[in-house]
Amino acid sequence: MGLMRFPRRYRDMKIQDRLARNLRMLRAERRWTQELVAFEAGITQVYLSELEAGKRNPSIVVLEKLATALSVPPARLLD
Repeated sequence: MGLMRFPRRYRDMKIQDRLARNLRMLRAERRWTQELVAFEAGITQVYLSELEAGKRNPSIVVLEKLATALSVPPARLLD
């Protein structure tokens, strides 16, 4: 089984940009505020805002907290 092939536009994106896009998209799908996601994940709204802007890199622990809060597998945040 080979590696999944991403469309070129996604392969060329930095991982921080993919995370930022996915966080914004998943949050928007749920119609949740940054404050709600941050509260559910146990992080600050400022930190979440910086993640969504691609300005910060989360630890694996924070990635797991965000995935749990959004009810998705952690890998989904990096797709």
